Amino acid sequence: MHLLRISFLAGLVALAPACSTDDAAARTLSIAAASDLRPVLHEIVDELESELDADVNIVYGSSGQLRQQISNGAPFDVFLSANSSYVDDLIDAGDADAATRSVFAMGALAIVTDTDALPNDLRALAADTYRRIAIANPAHAPYGVAAREALDRSDVLDTVENRLVLGESVADAYAIVTSGNADAAIVARSLALADDRPHVVVAASLHAPILQTAVVTTMAGNVDLATAVVEFLRSLDAQRVFDRFGFSPAVNQS
Repeated sequence: MHLLRISFLAGLVALAPACSTDDAAARTLSIAAASDLRPVLHEIVDELESELDADVNIVYGSSGQLRQQISNGAPFDVFLSANSSYVDDLIDAGDADAATRSVFAMGALAIVTDTDALPNDLRALAADTYRRIAIANPAHAPYGVAAREALDRSDVLDTVENRLVLGESVADAYAIVTSGNADAAIVARSLALADDRPHVVVAASLHAPILQTAVVTTMAGNVDLATAVVEFLRSLDAQRVFDRFGFSPAVNQS
């Protein structure tokens, strides 16, 4: 399936500097991406590599930890965060280009369990049935922040606080429940959809928007190529893939 339309590809190629076939094959683009984006990027990365004659390497993790790595000089060209504040931190520190900052989607929370039996909502997690509840570590993972906020607004945080099991990223929290090491988890909906796993969507009104935000770092070796990839994330083709994995369009977000 060709996700990139010819008209858009022409724009991407025009942005990339002219080079020989050998030079193009040697180019690499390194992306630091929030782990909730793995299903979407898996769909588009091969097409990007083929059409741009570049090797695209993606490292997944919690947004806060990836932001810290970039601050410490990790050679990533593009940062895809699940929280705009981490992008803004890099811009303020001179580690990313403000002109390339782009909010390209909004993430969603979902409840998953280690069985097919699902609670009706977050309030149901207060039941003794759910002895261990996995979430991403809110110290550096936006989905963990959102999960705690949603539990608090559902008036069950105090009840379940001592049952929370923290994963280093939202992908880790998802792995904890799918491996049977937690009874439930509050994670990115994209991960549940990627596995066709039964889940309950958490109302977006229960937490602040999970703003997926991209930026080109000052470490970028090929700024034009990195910028083109950031721009593609808001294209119609990319947004269709985001929609399939439970993301909402980033309308009127900055």
